[in-house]
Amino acid sequence: THIRATLQPGATTCLRLMSATLLTHLAADEFEAAFRVLDEHEGSNLCRGLKDADGTPPLVLALTTNDQGDDEDEESETVDTASVNASARLASMIASLLHNGAEVDATDQHGRTPVLLCVLLNEHLALNHLLDHRPDLLLRPTAIGMIRASPLGAAFAQGSSEAVRNLMESAAVTASLGELATQERLAADMSVFMDRVISRADL
Repeated sequence: THIRATLQPGATTCLRLMSATLLTHLAADEFEAAFRVLDEHEGSNLCRGLKDADGTPPLVLALTTNDQGDDEDEESETVDTASVNASARLASMIASLLHNGAEVDATDQHGRTPVLLCVLLNEHLALNHLLDHRPDLLLRPTAIGMIRASPLGAAFAQGSSEAVRNLMESAAVTASLGELATQERLAADMSVFMDRVISRADL
């Protein structure tokens, strides 16, 4: 599949070729090959301003092509192990892309951010790497037909207490809340979250 890399003005021909190669590997779920490209060009901000021909940035591309390794014919323990390994593999890729200049808030053509996708996909390890880069947690999908939920709203809707906690902690740090204020805010939001879970269970 031909992939055209869209970069910031001034990028060299070599950088454009390597960027296109990186996107091709990510789209094909060839993470090992993608890691090699990133390692060879460490420090060049290879991912800065990078998108494929469809307007998909590398972080989103990695999240939407990552193979979870699910196979209904395998033993459940093997499937669980494969899922854990895939999550760790994805988290490492997200960290490497960020280290090489990928924008944490870069959205795809639907307006979905990497943070939102991590919440929807229950990728908590990758989410933590993204939160370390202080993303905008208020961004929502913009495309017609998309559910326009913020990452926190999506986490509440999915009943993911871990994602809710991590997002609230990140928001508190970004807002420079003190430790006590952070704990009080988390307690209040977790109380609301548990009320929603209990209400859903009673239906």
